[in-house]
Amino acid sequence: MNLDCSVLLTRLEEQTPALKKDRLLKPQGTEEILDSLREDLKNIAFAVLIRPVLIQSPDKGAWPILRAATDPSAAGAQYYGPDGFQQAKGHPIVVRSSAASYDSDTQRQLWEISEKLTGVAFPV
Repeated sequence: MNLDCSVLLTRLEEQTPALKKDRLLKPQGTEEILDSLREDLKNIAFAVLIRPVLIQSPDKGAWPILRAATDPSAAGAQYYGPDGFQQAKGHPIVVRSSAASYDSDTQRQLWEISEKLTGVAFPV
């Protein structure tokens, strides 16, 4: 497995609070401290072992948007997403968007909310 320095630093930052808590508080032996440590260790296990398998990094998560914005062959109404399992990871490809995105009432409501929030109206 290839790990870069930023990944190792992130893992260290995630592990440090639990390890420090263990070192400082374990001699007291209270059940609350042990429960807190268990929760911290579960979070660390998820962050270190499971999250990298299921979810891609934020920079790779931006790839589909960047491809849609910069690919000269991109067409209107195309939707890009990762090519991996359940579109959770991978390189950007044209994929089908969610069923809700095809609902005309949902589209209209989202458009109206966007106009209100931005203060910009486009005649459609």
